[in-house]
Amino acid sequence: MTVNIASGFISALLSILFAFFPPLKKWYDQKESNVKQGIMLTLVAAVVIGTYAAVCYGNVEIPGVSWVCEQNTFWIIAAMLWDYALGVAINQGTYKATNYIAK
Repeated sequence: MTVNIASGFISALLSILFAFFPPLKKWYDQKESNVKQGIMLTLVAAVVIGTYAAVCYGNVEIPGVSWVCEQNTFWIIAAMLWDYALGVAINQGTYKATNYIAK
């Protein structure tokens, strides 16, 4: 599993939790659209940063990821931005699909 897959999986899981977990769904549905987007964008950013922090500075080992932490700062930031874009796309796609199903 790579960081991309881990971040994407967690981003999809967040979306599913907000669509189906009753306390979160009730709280989240009451928010305006732009607030919902801000919440999800912030959570996906936290997922990506947390995943990289766990891999680079923690004791979490994901095969194929160690090379990212050994690169200079530019490549780490570039990889994080790429994973953020993927995470947002996966999160929003999952949310649209589950929100449609959950109705």
